[in-house]
Amino acid sequence: MARNSLVLKSTLSLDEFYRLSKQVAVFYSKTVPSTARTKIMEKFDLTESTFYTLLEIAITHHLVDDAVVEKIREKTLANQKSHGNTGYYSTVKYNNLKETRRNYSAFSKKDIKYIATYFAEHPEKSKSQISSFFSFTNTKVLDQLLKKACLEIIISDKVYKKIVSRSVSTSQNLNTTMTFFEELTRKRIAAKEQKQDSTSAF
Repeated sequence: MARNSLVLKSTLSLDEFYRLSKQVAVFYSKTVPSTARTKIMEKFDLTESTFYTLLEIAITHHLVDDAVVEKIREKTLANQKSHGNTGYYSTVKYNNLKETRRNYSAFSKKDIKYIATYFAEHPEKSKSQISSFFSFTNTKVLDQLLKKACLEIIISDKVYKKIVSRSVSTSQNLNTTMTFFEELTRKRIAAKEQKQDSTSAF
């Protein structure tokens, strides 16, 4: 029986799930449009809805670069037109996906927490190595997720302190790094106070 998203998420770790999403997207971008979807579903043992889900994740989670995203868009548009559709849905869909990609808003809090905690617990690994582990196209993605984890109080103070510690210990410009984290800490405290106030209001 073909695997759906729930099965994949229950049997694969986050990095494995991201890796599979990237493989599906890259494979699709390189395959002949008329047979691409069928071949991928058979190759990776996926349901049709899961195939599309993995494509979207690869795009919104920065697992593939802009060139691959454009190839996916063009291929999907060509497939729709070949079946008599205008391609309007495809255009709107990919514009929305690209907007989500720009905002780094597709990552769940659970996934952000996992990634930030992994970063904190593996100081021996560089940002490049951790970004590669999660299949991100560059380290900017990791930086954005770490910032969200800290400012949105997704991680505990214990994990936050580990992130600060490893960042300071590996910094090549200590003054700049210290200034950055002093400001980040102020914003984190303010966010915690605001969160506490909104909770106490009920």
